Amino acid sequence: MVELTPAELTLLGLLVEQPRHGYELDEVITGRGMREWTEIGFSSIYYLLGRLRDRGLVAETGPERGPGARRRKVFAATAEGRAACAAAAEEAIAVPRPVFPPVLVGLANLPVVPRDRLLPALERRAAALAEREREVRAAAARPAPDFVRAIFDYTLAQLAAEQDWLAGYRAAWATTVPPTGVSTALPAAPAESPGVTSPVTPADSPPTARAKSPPVVPTTPPTAPPAESSGSRTVPGTGREAGGR
Repeated sequence: MVELTPAELTLLGLLVEQPRHGYELDEVITGRGMREWTEIGFSSIYYLLGRLRDRGLVAETGPERGPGARRRKVFAATAEGRAACAAAAEEAIAVPRPVFPPVLVGLANLPVVPRDRLLPALERRAAALAEREREVRAAAARPAPDFVRAIFDYTLAQLAAEQDWLAGYRAAWATTVPPTGVSTALPAAPAESPGVTSPVTPADSPPTARAKSPPVVPTTPPTAPPAESSGSRTVPGTGREAGGR
């Protein structure tokens, strides 16, 4: 199967529909709201068309057309391009692929966001989602083929699911106790006065952290007791027995 990027597959599919030039492609992409799920800027359209042409998937066709004296190149899908588009579209529908929403990166770093800033951030997201829903519904109201309407329906279903999640999450954060498993940013430790050390109680440190006091080692060795023999003693310093000569 020919490997196509999402942007390449999008343009190829539009040329399978009918021959178009670059400006027509840009108008269709804008009118159908396709930039919400594909990264295709106007400046990249002709670059992508060149890549598809070099691989034999599209070709320049018919006379160039454009308003007035302005002429534009018209591209159409080749037989190889139609086959590649069908195979890649089937694969894209059948196989779920990972997405990388930035909101998940933000949630992964939630503990560092102060509570008084998190709630307004959630409110801004809710407003943006509501505005996005209005835009999609306005675009979906225009006449469009059934497969284009399926794109709008899918987008609206995703927006509705996120709005439902966000409403519940905001409600949980609006209460006194944060949602289970989520910690708020920790307060700064209180400053200590110079030369004053805060006492550490057993509750402040785990039992394994408290080391036993080392044994006291004497600074001088103990004096050995004088040796005694049965019935006699040695006089210290003489080496003679007491009472002996």
